[in-house]
Amino acid sequence: MSETMMPTEEHELAVNVLGAPRVLTIVTQVKSNRVVYFTDDADYLPPTDGDWYYVSSTLGDLPKGMSLRNCWRWRFNGGVFTDAGAAARGAQPAALALLGNFYVFHSGQSWWGALSETTPLGVFALIATGVGIADRVGRMPGALSFLGGYYLLYTLTAFLGDPARAAGAFRPPDLNAALFFAFFMVTDPPTSPPRHRDQIIYGLIVAGLSYAIFAATGAIYFLIAALLVTNLWEALRRSRLRSRH
Repeated sequence: MSETMMPTEEHELAVNVLGAPRVLTIVTQVKSNRVVYFTDDADYLPPTDGDWYYVSSTLGDLPKGMSLRNCWRWRFNGGVFTDAGAAARGAQPAALALLGNFYVFHSGQSWWGALSETTPLGVFALIATGVGIADRVGRMPGALSFLGGYYLLYTLTAFLGDPARAAGAFRPPDLNAALFFAFFMVTDPPTSPPRHRDQIIYGLIVAGLSYAIFAATGAIYFLIAALLVTNLWEALRRSRLRSRH
């Protein structure tokens, strides 16, 4: 975020969380409509560089409990505030559908099996696209912590345990699946935490559970199962945070 957008002491004094109707300047992310800053300071000049945010004005009060410290929980579409924390899904629909496929249709097939035929150029495109999207939605720490934790566990297994058991994680299609999973599943904005510190913890939990589920069961849906369990943990964490406010 640009330094000119960061809350200053003068701006914070100008913000009245609850008060008479007034003109508010709202700064939101372009893609998600999440609020990143707001003020009723008539002299506030939003930055003009970059295209990842949108600045709009509204007349009225802020939602009850909304402050500069937690404004990222809300979305603003130009007229209506929505509590994004309360509306967030507990589990990722794509992961639920993929997991349900194994039990409803008894397919016995892995969703990443075809990735073994991906060319090096395709893998490069996957990484480049994934990095761009993860950075755009602000979820890069989660993706990197998952990959780091996941491959650290398999590296330790290779040195301290059975190298043959760990080798598959470093070869297609498992390698390609981990990359796709890190950049497009772990980084899902509605079901992953927005704060960087929480994203790192979230990614490490998914990595640890993925390793544990595969080691214990060998199930081909180990990545999906780990993500769904971590989605539940994240939903419970958000629920506890809301109850404190």
